[in-house]
Amino acid sequence: MPPRDWVAGADGCKSGWLVVAFPIGAPARATISLIDHIADVTTSQPLDRLLIDMPIGLPDIAKRGGRECDKAARALLGWP
Repeated sequence: MPPRDWVAGADGCKSGWLVVAFPIGAPARATISLIDHIADVTTSQPLDRLLIDMPIGLPDIAKRGGRECDKAARALLGWP
């Protein structure tokens, strides 16, 4: 069987980067790891795709209803 393509998602946190990776079509084989530097994601295993959660901006103070970009994304995706 040929090797499957791997996909990973990374999200920054206080301790570094939380990374979930799995072969496409086999999410039950997911691996979860915490790494120090985003550059280390691609050296830990070969990936076909890496999706990084990157905020495009955070407000100085929280305001009711959220950010305009989040509202627009929800409307586009049909989420409440």
